[in-house]
Amino acid sequence: MTNHNTPQVFATCLAAYNNGHLHGRWIDATDPDDMRAEIADILATSPEPNAEEHFFSDTDGFGNLVSEYTSVEHTARLGALIEENGLTAVEFVASYASSDIDDIECYVEEVERYSAGPYASQRETLECWVQEVTEEISGELPNWVQVDWEATAQNMLMDYHHEFSSDGDLLLIRV
Repeated sequence: MTNHNTPQVFATCLAAYNNGHLHGRWIDATDPDDMRAEIADILATSPEPNAEEHFFSDTDGFGNLVSEYTSVEHTARLGALIEENGLTAVEFVASYASSDIDDIECYVEEVERYSAGPYASQRETLECWVQEVTEEISGELPNWVQVDWEATAQNMLMDYHHEFSSDGDLLLIRV
């Protein structure tokens, strides 16, 4: 069964398209072997004889990371990264990395090491961090300690790039 967060492509038969027919279907785009099998079936059932080529006429869950003629291997690897890490993180990494999928995968691993979140706000992020630290030290901050959470969060998070996910969560990535 397809997870609604699974990135997909609309794989289209090029021969049929060039002859005025839209022949294709939405396929999950996280496993290259499954994608190749689905594409082979689309081409085999094409209304055009001897159909050999496909293209991706639409995508869902990839942002602008996949184009019409992106390879199946590259598309599947990106799809798997997006499914595991979310589109926001992969798009962030791709904006700084080369288009080489190996670089993107390597940078995603680095982002995972330096990421915090997701949190609803900077204040929530800081409160969670302080709570974790104070629990390790003494259990709770004493009642007489007053913290300006907004200002402290702003200062502590200066070394983080922040993005909002499609769910509205704040994602923090140390830069």
